[in-house]
Amino acid sequence: PFIRSICRDVVDYTNLDAIKQFVAPRSPVSYLQNYSARQTPLLLTNNYLDRLFRSQYQMQFFEQLECPKKMIMSQGGHAFAEAGGALGLPNHIWATAARWADYWLKGVENGVMAEPAFEMQVGADMVSKDYVQFPTWPAPAHVERNTYFLAPRGTAATGTLQSGAPSTAATDTIHFSRGDPGLTNGDARDDRERAFGRALTFNLSAANRRASVSFVSEPLAEATRVCGAASMALEFATASPSWQVYGYIYSVAPGGTNATLLGNTWQSHHANASSTAAAGKKVATV
Repeated sequence: PFIRSICRDVVDYTNLDAIKQFVAPRSPVSYLQNYSARQTPLLLTNNYLDRLFRSQYQMQFFEQLECPKKMIMSQGGHAFAEAGGALGLPNHIWATAARWADYWLKGVENGVMAEPAFEMQVGADMVSKDYVQFPTWPAPAHVERNTYFLAPRGTAATGTLQSGAPSTAATDTIHFSRGDPGLTNGDARDDRERAFGRALTFNLSAANRRASVSFVSEPLAEATRVCGAASMALEFATASPSWQVYGYIYSVAPGGTNATLLGNTWQSHHANASSTAAAGKKVATV
């Protein structure tokens, strides 16, 4: 019942101080200085569509570590990339973990510390895509970070993403009705498809515009490899104390077809008798 009440408070965005007191001693972030002082060797693994442990936060944690470290980022949802190893099948993550333990616990000179510290499976499935290696992360000498801004939609159903901030501030008003937006959201079916080497794609132009709005950039001038964890920051005002907002980031083929999920998030508030939150400005950063 206690854990259930914590989860409900997170969803309702209430009792935030109590939530922070509960999670602080359970979060590895609270012990960053200990890891550095003791030079604790840490091997981290995470999957891009893990909805329990978000990849962007795991990567931020890795960046802050000042101790022997290595990280492997894979495709798929929670524990999917590692599942084959649990069944005794060849698995890159399990093999690396064994070599890491052999080196640090048994003193076996197996070369694991001479390898790049950051590995990333770039692509949309867990089978056919190899890992790209970087000396560390972030890797400014190898990866360029791009930021896109929402441009006002006006009367159009679809807005644009632009590389520079809009010259003037503008506000979009969005009226939503109930219904399925028709967007791929990284659910269990998406995990299964990626596990069998298939990226789950859909036609973005066929999304339900009564329940969603989209912003799309101009086509890229050249083939581009997307690395790292995509993130977004949204600022919005709600007209109701009960609301729910989902945000998805896709790689989109020309014409709006074959959209492939890169990342997702959600933030919600459900008004109830014990809630004091009201309608107004909300900021969601993922």
